[in-house]
Amino acid sequence: MRFIGAPLPETIAGERFRDVLRMMYASPLAWLLLAVDENDSGETIGLCGVPHFDARAPRLEIGIVLSGSARGKGYSAQVLRGLSARLFALLPVDTLYLNYDPRNVPLDRAAASAGYSKAVEIAEARSRHFCRTAQRFLLSCGANVH
Repeated sequence: MRFIGAPLPETIAGERFRDVLRMMYASPLAWLLLAVDENDSGETIGLCGVPHFDARAPRLEIGIVLSGSARGKGYSAQVLRGLSARLFALLPVDTLYLNYDPRNVPLDRAAASAGYSKAVEIAEARSRHFCRTAQRFLLSCGANVH
């Protein structure tokens, strides 16, 4: 979580997690959160999903968090490809994007490897956006997302 921010106090982290769970069970769905499993072991190695989910939106933000032991193994790019393929196949979305700290060089590389192209860099927010359109997306993934 080094690029997301300092760890939250336990009470606040618990409240935010419960908020996410409520949004996952809201009708209509307000937050899509999926587990990422390693193919060979079946071990859950992270989470990915869509915050502020809207099935009719033409543009959605996606995100990914992997455990420390899963980083540096190419899973991020695989997860981004798999999640993107799934969303493009199931929803009328035109654009998916990632919003992250520009110091997160590994995610920057994973996004580029997964076919995301740099769209906008916002200096004052210290964040970068990468986006990819549905029409040009390549379908290939080696990680299970469920």
